Amino acid sequence: GVDVSRFLSDEEYKRETILGLAMTLDLSVLEAAVSMATQYRIPVWEVHMAYLEFLFTDSQLPVKSVEEKLQETDTLAVLASSPDEMAQRMEESVYPSLAGTDHGTLMYYFQVMAGSRTSLEPCGLKPSVHTSLLRKIKPAAPG
Repeated sequence: GVDVSRFLSDEEYKRETILGLAMTLDLSVLEAAVSMATQYRIPVWEVHMAYLEFLFTDSQLPVKSVEEKLQETDTLAVLASSPDEMAQRMEESVYPSLAGTDHGTLMYYFQVMAGSRTSLEPCGLKPSVHTSLLRKIKPAAPG
C-alpha cells in the first residue's frame, strides 16, 4: 500500500510511487500513472521510460507481446522527444539484462533504438547497423 501522508509530503517517495505504478501490464494502471504524473508535476516522459524498462526487463513477456504492448500506447512517441536520453537509459538499464542468445529480443531492442532516431551509437554502432547485422545472422540464430 501507499503511505498517503508520506506521499503528500515526500517528493521522492511520490515520484517513486508513480513510477512504480508504470511497471504494469494493465494499461489502465499505466494511464493512472500518467495522469498522476501530470497532476503532481512529474515528467510523463519518466513514466513512459519506466514502462519501457519494465516491459524489457521485468515483465517476463515474450518479445512479440512487448511489441504489442508498446503499440497499444504512445510510449515510444513520448520517449522520442528525448531520443538520446532514451537510448542512454536503454543502454544502461535494459541492454545488460538482455540474453545475447535471444535474437528476437535483441532485434526488437535495436529496432526501438533505431526508431528513436538517437544520435548515440550503443556498443559502438548505430542501432540501424545492429539491426542489419542481426538480420544477417538470423538464419543461424535460435529464437
